[in-house]
Amino acid sequence: MTTRHLPDKLFPRLVRALLLLILVVFAATGLLAVLIVQISPLVERSPAPGMAETRQLEQVIVDNSPAQFNSSGATSRSTLQFDTAELNLLANFAAQNLPWLEGVASRFQLADGQLDIDLSIPWPDSESPAFLNSRLVLRQDSGMPRLQAVTLGNLALPTFLVTQLEALVWQELEALSTNYPELAFIQQNIQAIEIGEQTLNIHLDWQPQQLLQLRDQAQFYFIEPQDRARILFYYQQISALSHSAATDSQLISLHELISALFTTAAERTAHSFDPIAENRSLLQALSLYVNALDLNLLITEPPPGLTLPRALTVTLHRRADLAQHFVSASAIAASAGAGIAEILSNSKEVYDARYRSGFSFSDMTANAAGMMFGTLATSDRASAQHVQQLMGRASSEADYMPDVSRDMRGISEQDFMTEFSDRNSPAYLSRLQAIEDEISSLPFYTQGYAQGIQ
Repeated sequence: MTTRHLPDKLFPRLVRALLLLILVVFAATGLLAVLIVQISPLVERSPAPGMAETRQLEQVIVDNSPAQFNSSGATSRSTLQFDTAELNLLANFAAQNLPWLEGVASRFQLADGQLDIDLSIPWPDSESPAFLNSRLVLRQDSGMPRLQAVTLGNLALPTFLVTQLEALVWQELEALSTNYPELAFIQQNIQAIEIGEQTLNIHLDWQPQQLLQLRDQAQFYFIEPQDRARILFYYQQISALSHSAATDSQLISLHELISALFTTAAERTAHSFDPIAENRSLLQALSLYVNALDLNLLITEPPPGLTLPRALTVTLHRRADLAQHFVSASAIAASAGAGIAEILSNSKEVYDARYRSGFSFSDMTANAAGMMFGTLATSDRASAQHVQQLMGRASSEADYMPDVSRDMRGISEQDFMTEFSDRNSPAYLSRLQAIEDEISSLPFYTQGYAQGIQ
């Protein structure tokens, strides 16, 4: 599986800190384990979201997006609104895709201005089934919900420990915000969180340019220092390739860049570098360049001797937008996982259909091919090395990205509904399956998966 670099295991840290508080109070009784450890989970893990649930989650994201991104950068006030079903859908998606929530099952319930959260956390290093089952109760209090009660197993925490736990959560969030600007942006722009009768309402100020940055640069979140150095190495390789490209053109094909970069990755792997990390950083560096992103997303101070690349437009099948979709989806799939890449990519298409250029099946194809490519390149060591070898033999971009010349037009939301009814209709799902089948049938992917790569 792909190694993902995310916050320093926030959830386990909070659990350990909470347990330490409890130990201080209850260690003398010798009953702690009996009180809080249980052999059955309070909440059973939900299965991974199916296609219908994924489409619903994408729609939730779009429905909670601002109607338009003002090019002037003006801030606009908005309210995100989630009911019980949507909270559980989001929580299940997070549990399936975020490594620090692995094994955690949750259940949310909103009613009468109160939010109840049930959690079942597998007990670490336990040879037999054991769970830390928790019940948290939050109620509204002057702009923000307050933690009112916490039960661990059969142990109801006293009020002073509940207060300590709440303070600990805010302390951890503040610490993370210091290290991760994307979290600081979210935290600073939330004006209030309100537990309503049947919904959780988050009032915040949208700042368009930052929101676009948060969405488009998901592949750079929570990366470690060694990853930054490796991404910068590949960025320098891209710079060299851009300066050696033909000087009479402002265009360069994606294949010209990506094939050369994977050749370099294969050489480094042969010298005992980790092929998964090499491929992931390669795709992240490529995303920086293809999407013309600010290098400050990666580093605050450029190292001495850094040569910036020429500002060329990268094309895939002679289209710059396809290169952007393919590379972004590849980088997100490689760094954050295919599930998150799919949600972010498809939500953007639904958003475009409603507010911007229209829903595009050619963009969807580039997204899907990019996700498959990024997943294949980082699934495990064998897969990563095999992709390096395949890229060394690939003759053109048609090996890993289908031609989409027949799908040029953008479709408005109204036209989409007329043609497909909704995004769970048999006609639409059949179209998506056809796209996936077309990508999977390309030699690049058939050879990759023929090696047992999943």
